[in-house]
Amino acid sequence: MSVFNNSEVPDFTPGMEREVLMRDSTYLVYSRCRPCDEDVVVFVPGGGHRGRISYGHEGADETCFLDFWLQRRRLGLIALSHAERRDHNYAAISLQAVADDWAEIVVNLVGVSRRRIVIAGWSVAGRSVNRICDAMIRRNIPPHCFISLAATPPLPGLVETPRENEHQTGDGLWKPGDTYGLDGLMRKERWLHHLNAQLVEQGRAPLCSQDYYEHYLQGTPIALRGEPDTSHPTDFGDAVQAMATFEWSRYPICACIAPESKNDARHAMSDAALWGSITIQAITSRMHRADAISRLSQDRWHRFIQVIDGLPTRLRRRVSGGHFFFVGGKTARQTAQHICDLIDQVQDLFEQFPELAPQNAIRRASANAPQTP
Repeated sequence: MSVFNNSEVPDFTPGMEREVLMRDSTYLVYSRCRPCDEDVVVFVPGGGHRGRISYGHEGADETCFLDFWLQRRRLGLIALSHAERRDHNYAAISLQAVADDWAEIVVNLVGVSRRRIVIAGWSVAGRSVNRICDAMIRRNIPPHCFISLAATPPLPGLVETPRENEHQTGDGLWKPGDTYGLDGLMRKERWLHHLNAQLVEQGRAPLCSQDYYEHYLQGTPIALRGEPDTSHPTDFGDAVQAMATFEWSRYPICACIAPESKNDARHAMSDAALWGSITIQAITSRMHRADAISRLSQDRWHRFIQVIDGLPTRLRRRVSGGHFFFVGGKTARQTAQHICDLIDQVQDLFEQFPELAPQNAIRRASANAPQTP
């Protein structure tokens, strides 16, 4: 039984799925960018999944997926997937290289546009936030903001599963779904159970295992996990450098939509605090680098402090469910609504304090670029 009335379900125009070759890697890319779409959401998938988790496979109920409800709110969608190497050498892929490829794909699809570009990253996609946003800035399309969908920030040590416990091939392809847990189940079995529970709770038909494994799961280059090889301090330093963890001025404004279920307790408990702290650090760094604080009047300074105090809460939303909270009709619609609202909240922040606007990120990047003789 559907949880929506027929009058609530608008016509849906599907986008196009294609394979894009970038250097030595092939990417599955979905795009739906109509002239009437006001802004574009770029969905970056989590570990072990294609971007289809945001738009569904052919024959699936499209109203269960985020793309359907983003379209209703006149938001375009570009859904990225992970690299597939022609030489199968995934160990040669760096997080920077993938971020550059993704940014180039977005630029080629969006072109010169005044539409705001919003990065929505799910799960391990949070590890690449600084790299992909910086790559977009260097291509003159600074993202309006980053919205975490239960995404893990680029801080090493947050994921307690050691990298060496993860299933990966000898050539560096990470297969998180095939990793066994303490309960004896492979992670993909647990994922399917949680995903189907999310669907059934909303009166929707569950996905069969064949459809889920065939259409949604995908190996991931191990570099995107962003975790050090071992607990050796040098390896942590390499991970920090790869993720650009402490390059605060390069971060976009980061908002988050967090799950409520204890099935994803880590994200439910910590996302607002972690992404809120990153945003405050980013703003602090930008204001100091631009010497903008000294130019604020006393009244604007007090207003600025008030805004900063409330920002982590202002830029946080919650949706019922676990790690797949954005799938399933009602929660997909709610997630799309929150994305739209958070875009407006960030826009209001820029209008109050133009010093923080994305256009200034391009100026900063140009100022910091090496000078040619």
